[in-house]
Amino acid sequence: MRNKTITAKPATAQKSKLTIAFQDFNGVFLAKISNLKGRETFAYGETKNLAQINALRNYRTKYQTV
Repeated sequence: MRNKTITAKPATAQKSKLTIAFQDFNGVFLAKISNLKGRETFAYGETKNLAQINALRNYRTKYQTV
């Protein structure tokens, strides 16, 4: 009988997918970002890109994620 060393791989955390929805308010965009667990936050921006960046920043700050 031979000795065998087995190394278990650490469990990988499932990354949650974020969904971003936009709404136009007379030239200013509102971005709503949410995940499957019900976490959500909002942000405004002059463009969709800026609204998305602001929403991601707010989400990370609010839920202390990276």
